[in-house]
Amino acid sequence: MKRSIIIYLLLFFAMNTFYAADNVFKVFDTSDGLPDNTVKCITQDSLGFIWMGTFNGLCRFDGKEFITYRHNPADENSIANNHMEALLATGADLWIGTENGLNRYDFAKDCFHPCHIQTPEGEKQLSSPVRNIIDCGGVTEYGSEISSDRPGEYNAKWGCIEQNEGWKGYPWRSGQVSWCAFDHGSIAGSTMAKLGIIDYFRIPKRYWYWYRNEYAGIAPPEWPTDNAAAKLKLEASGTTAKTDGTDDIQLVVTVCDASGKWVSQSPDVELRIVSGPGEFPTGRSIRFEADSDIRIQDGQAAITMHSYYAGKTVVEAVSEGLEPARVTIRFEGETEYQEGVTPIAERPYKRYVREGKTEVVQTFGRNNPTITSSNEEEHTPGMAADGNMQTYWKASAADKSPYWTVNTEKGLRLKEIQLHFPDEATRRYVVETSHDNNTWEVLCDKSRNTQAEQNLLLTFPEEAPTGRFVRIRFLESDQAALTEVVV
Repeated sequence: MKRSIIIYLLLFFAMNTFYAADNVFKVFDTSDGLPDNTVKCITQDSLGFIWMGTFNGLCRFDGKEFITYRHNPADENSIANNHMEALLATGADLWIGTENGLNRYDFAKDCFHPCHIQTPEGEKQLSSPVRNIIDCGGVTEYGSEISSDRPGEYNAKWGCIEQNEGWKGYPWRSGQVSWCAFDHGSIAGSTMAKLGIIDYFRIPKRYWYWYRNEYAGIAPPEWPTDNAAAKLKLEASGTTAKTDGTDDIQLVVTVCDASGKWVSQSPDVELRIVSGPGEFPTGRSIRFEADSDIRIQDGQAAITMHSYYAGKTVVEAVSEGLEPARVTIRFEGETEYQEGVTPIAERPYKRYVREGKTEVVQTFGRNNPTITSSNEEEHTPGMAADGNMQTYWKASAADKSPYWTVNTEKGLRLKEIQLHFPDEATRRYVVETSHDNNTWEVLCDKSRNTQAEQNLLLTFPEEAPTGRFVRIRFLESDQAALTEVVV
């Protein structure tokens, strides 16, 4: 999952010739010569030039004027693509990651050199997106799980790194990075908030254990069975904690069978402070339910607790019909907890609901990440999502199952999809949507189409389909081409 921030470019140059004395901030946009108001990356080279990667070219700024570099199909030494993703200045080199490969800028000749990779078929120019460059002797790419609740699957979940088998690595790539360690809140909806290898409650998903086993050699635990639940087990991350606000205790409750083995049953469970200081986010008790925001899943639940008062605390986990469990914690600090005297705050959980919420219609496609089965050398995937009706993506002639996919990076309720093709022709294709890039729902089936067309507009009723990915799957490679897709 990758995000770019659309901003007005704020630059301050600590140079005597450019507002240094008055500490003036200036806002630059396209009216000043910036090629696009969407700036994805920025760096400064050893000569003092500021380089900005936009979605409409690479821009160099000397403090007075902008010079823009764009892809020129007729010039093999032009930049590979107009959609910039990453920049890194290292001594005499400037590295540029684009939607269509990696370039090195030649300062002496004022031109760009593409990077090549070695394949079983021989050396070829890198044409996959390069979205991160790090100064550790190479380039890194990140991947993420699309969206997964615990427990998840026991595998690497390479995500974007699966493209072009990138998980195998390249000579110029220093490694792979998981996009997000923890599930997180997101304005893009809950499907975009579960990209981590650890959930909201700090419980690892199964692919966290995959990485631990792969890189640290620690075998995963025995997964839970579906045996009948008989009792609870309660564990604490420590037996002592400070009361100065810098410390907390993580409590994990596990549902077990009669023999004490972890089971996947997930009944309602309550943690409560029997005696002593301490509090949960909801006060002196907290309840876990399978279908709530404070949830128990796969036979486990967890939460942190803390205290601003010193003393010995006893916490109990209870669930109807199951044997309870307890732990004892010692909070250390200056002010002692006094039963019946120290104030206790109860904060029952109330789910946030936005009042007066209105529907906002947004447009996606342009500059969103794309995934394809193949592409011709001069017709890369991003050309169907660059806002330019003069460029287009085209599948390679040898592709037997061509497709083009856009990742909107949000969970959407679809209102409209526009397809624009390079020319008017009879094409057979299917339009689909998916939340996970794995299970697809057909939106429009034109696999038996006999009509020539150059544009298609799909509109959906109030009960609109939902999805994050939109895919156009073609039945013939010679007609698999798209000028622009708008969602």
